[in-house]
Amino acid sequence: MRRIVFFILLLSNLSFSQEENPFAYIDLTNMHIISYAEDRLCTSITEIKAIYEGGGYEVIFYSDDNSNSNIYPPNKHSTILKKKVIRIEVYRRVVDARDQWVSTCCDCNYTSEAKATKPHTNISYCKTNFVHFGEIESGDKGGSQAKADLKFNYKIRPNHTLSSEKLRGTIPNTYLPIGTKVKLLAKEGFPSELYNYQYSKTRTWNNAIDDYEYQWETLSQTSKSYILSVSAEDIFGNKLEAEKHIGETIYFRVVSFDKDNPNEVCSSSNVIPLDVTISAPKVKEFKPEQPRCPKESGSVQVVLDRELYTNEKASLSIVQGAMVNGTFSSTGQPVISYDNEQFKANFKNKTITIPNIASLTDSLHWYQLQFIGKYHYGRDSISSFSDGAEFEKTFRIVAIPELKAEITSKNDNKCYGKSEGSVTVSVSGGTPPYRYVRDGKTVAFMGNEFTLDNLSARDYTIGILDKNDCQMENAVTVTITQPAAPITILNEKEAEDENDQPNPSFFKKDVSGFGLKNGEIQAILTGGTPFKVPSEPYQCTLTTKSGTTINTFSTQTNLQNQFVVHYTQLDKGDYMLTITDKNHCVLTKTIFIDEPDPLVVSISEKTAISCNPANDDPNNDPKLNKDGELYADVKGGRPPYEYQWYRVEAGNSERLLGETASVLKHLTEGVYRVDIKDKKNNTTSGTFTLKFPERLTLTTESTEIRCSAPTSGTAKALPQGGTPPYTYQWSDGQTSPTAMGLSVGKYFVVVSDSKGCSVQSQVVLSYPEVAKVDSEQITHLTCYGDNNGSIVLTTSGGKGTVTHTWYDASGRMLTKGVSKDGKSVKNLVAGTYKIVLRDEGDCPPIEKTFEITQPEKLQLRLPTEVTLCQGDSHTFELDGQIAGATYRWTDASGNLLGTEASLVVHLAGDYYVEATSPEGCKTSVKTAVKQSSQVLEVDFLVATTSYYDYTLKLINLSKKADALQWQFPDDVIVINQNRQEAEVRFPKEGIYRVGLKGTLGECQKVIEKQLFVEKDRVGISQGVQVPKNIESFLIVPNPNSGSYQLHIKLNKVSTIRVRLIDMLGRELFAPEEFSEQTDFILPFNKPTLSAGQYIILIEAAGDVLSQKMIVK
Repeated sequence: MRRIVFFILLLSNLSFSQEENPFAYIDLTNMHIISYAEDRLCTSITEIKAIYEGGGYEVIFYSDDNSNSNIYPPNKHSTILKKKVIRIEVYRRVVDARDQWVSTCCDCNYTSEAKATKPHTNISYCKTNFVHFGEIESGDKGGSQAKADLKFNYKIRPNHTLSSEKLRGTIPNTYLPIGTKVKLLAKEGFPSELYNYQYSKTRTWNNAIDDYEYQWETLSQTSKSYILSVSAEDIFGNKLEAEKHIGETIYFRVVSFDKDNPNEVCSSSNVIPLDVTISAPKVKEFKPEQPRCPKESGSVQVVLDRELYTNEKASLSIVQGAMVNGTFSSTGQPVISYDNEQFKANFKNKTITIPNIASLTDSLHWYQLQFIGKYHYGRDSISSFSDGAEFEKTFRIVAIPELKAEITSKNDNKCYGKSEGSVTVSVSGGTPPYRYVRDGKTVAFMGNEFTLDNLSARDYTIGILDKNDCQMENAVTVTITQPAAPITILNEKEAEDENDQPNPSFFKKDVSGFGLKNGEIQAILTGGTPFKVPSEPYQCTLTTKSGTTINTFSTQTNLQNQFVVHYTQLDKGDYMLTITDKNHCVLTKTIFIDEPDPLVVSISEKTAISCNPANDDPNNDPKLNKDGELYADVKGGRPPYEYQWYRVEAGNSERLLGETASVLKHLTEGVYRVDIKDKKNNTTSGTFTLKFPERLTLTTESTEIRCSAPTSGTAKALPQGGTPPYTYQWSDGQTSPTAMGLSVGKYFVVVSDSKGCSVQSQVVLSYPEVAKVDSEQITHLTCYGDNNGSIVLTTSGGKGTVTHTWYDASGRMLTKGVSKDGKSVKNLVAGTYKIVLRDEGDCPPIEKTFEITQPEKLQLRLPTEVTLCQGDSHTFELDGQIAGATYRWTDASGNLLGTEASLVVHLAGDYYVEATSPEGCKTSVKTAVKQSSQVLEVDFLVATTSYYDYTLKLINLSKKADALQWQFPDDVIVINQNRQEAEVRFPKEGIYRVGLKGTLGECQKVIEKQLFVEKDRVGISQGVQVPKNIESFLIVPNPNSGSYQLHIKLNKVSTIRVRLIDMLGRELFAPEEFSEQTDFILPFNKPTLSAGQYIILIEAAGDVLSQKMIVK
């Protein structure tokens, strides 16, 4: 049985009725099918498929032939391919019959089978591809009984098409402009090398082939694509040459060259003709001017890139239309048209302005500015090219809605005199934000509605302005009203009494006496908005200060038809009368019901009795013992007051006739009483005990006379009692309280008071006090070991001349440095010193000790020996060891090397430094520097700026070191450190110094760098560990010449920032940020980078990673 199905048709018989525009064709040639069976060939299947990109396939060959060997097909066969092919898939199956000894059986069990499917993925176009399937076997135990193989060639030819871009969305372009590139569009989807564009400047008709012949030239292309952007300059070389061919037709096609025979065309497209013409002036600037206010029109200003040529005409139109899928579609005739004359009249300095463009009231309609040009050459003319974004501009002139305002709510004042009215206004149209104008003041508000609060009763006119100062045509007018009159207490000013008679229209009555409860409040009311109940037009409440409501009241309507509320039985206190009308308007009055203070009398001594009969002075006048006066001061109650005086003896009161005034005179010591009665018959009484003045007594005090001044004594008289002020009379004639210049002895003094009472006493004087130290001034040593201490004393006392003798701690008397008066001593070393004061009398000497101290000895911390690596230096740093010190560095010869706190040395030798403190104290130290022959290179790389709570990486660049040690401040958190790198976090912002210490043999070297740590700028809270987000980061290639790619993979979607830093820590370019994703391939071209090493830092969601890059 022979069953072969061909899906490859002879090329000469191709029919495209089912596929008018195939993607490509595939040709099969030289096919050799090999099938082998040990007993009898039952099945031999061959199937070849073209697998499409994105799914689906095409069977391009199928055979079920039981022959052992066949060659198919004898000629080239072609099949249409609908889509792009990604691989060729070949299937082979061979079945051997079962040997039944007498005969063979294909339908029995245990037949032998060989089958396999193999792909061919090396797909290329316009090239003959050889496919060798390879022999397959059944793999039976007794040997392979079924075998299969296949060999064939295939070639895929693209089916090229070419079209011109459509202008204004519908019409294919037919022009090849000068100065503007137009697009020719080939079928998309083929490899770029298959797009080769050719042009011909001529074509001739060939009757023999019944078609045109062209002189094709291949267009030079910098890059190949299915889109060709071409201008007349690309064909003729330059603008001047192209202008010579205006009006001529250039023909284009796209071809693919055969890779087996490069001089032959594998596939070619249809031919597109384009006529050479000039480009109209291009739009350089396009500035639509929108209307600012309702009912206004807009305009556009168009700036072109050149003036019109002499033989060029131009016109323009503004067409209204709609945007459909991003493309403008005209919906009618032009709304504005300028012919050539109008265009030239308005075209000045490459600029034309089109005014009075009607504004559009909806978002569906647009305008498009279109240019139409005509160029005259010789006797002919041709349309200039004016299509595309460089010549057409789509825009909108948006109408501003009419500015309107509407009163949406209004609230009048319910209470007279209040400013509680409000009005709410809704605004629409115009251009937000809005402002309202009220009483000459302009106020901005948010949204499209505003409320005016706290309005008093009157008319209001409200205007509206929008963002562009457009004003609403008609202002809004609103009237806020109020009741005719306020709630009023008509009798509020009426007093309790009138002309000393009770007033029936009183407003309040105070309590008549202290502690009584007979106060009253009476209010006559009118105004406001009364309730409709005649008997109770107002709601009245009287409460105490503590909130208790008073219920002892009555109401009535008086003869004048006025409502009266009357409260009684009130005691002293503050009351609040609250009157409420129908509109809940409230009149509140705070009323104080007073009561008189308690009726009290206070008796005072107006005139005291002059002298006490017990005074020790027989010359006192007896009248001075009974000249006292009392005064009764009455307060409280209700004046005027009545008085009656009594003398009380042994509990009995004797009425003093005629004594009815407030003052009682000619009194001696005793008890007196007065009775008081006020206007309201309230009574009270008081008593007073009148006493003689205190007995006049006298004490004295005196000072001892000094040994050296026997007449320097003083005595002082200290009187008590009687009636000051006092006068003094000393026995030596002095009249002051203190007698001066007294010597040893007795002195008498007589003291008299202001009433004439007298007393006398005597005083005895003795010797004075001894010498003493009054003050001291100690100057301690300036520097350790100095002898510039001093002590300066101020002394007093003693008899006669006082000598000052100084002793040191060992008891030796000091003679050097002591002043002439002995009160000061200088040039002292640290220690304890004593002063001894001796006067001329027999007063004992005075001793006092003092302590002279010295500061601590200055210390300089400097290594005694340092070994330099070859070519290195060492910095000796003393800053901070002695506050404010100055320094002097010298070498072994005494040469001055420096005066700073630090010194950098490069050579071996002995070095000396002397430090001087601000006080002038000095200290010095020596260090020895040795030189090693070893060369040690210590360096590391780190960014000069970081953020606190971020991980910062430091990269070791050192070479040939025996040991390396990272050095960080104590508060820096070290996450990881090893010989090659370290990772740290900084706890806060500030300036930090980090270092790397290297050791090679006996020499050491330390490199330090300063970092600036800034505040967190990506929202990471302090103390929170930032998770690692950068999974991988590669620089490709590395090294490079300044052109490279960054391959970055993140654990989560994030934006990234890229920074480039040189070996000095300088940021060479501004950081670049890239939008969120997880995988980045970022190309960079930095041709200005000089050869050397650089660091690239990547920041992503708080994570930071760096890599070193080498530029050759």
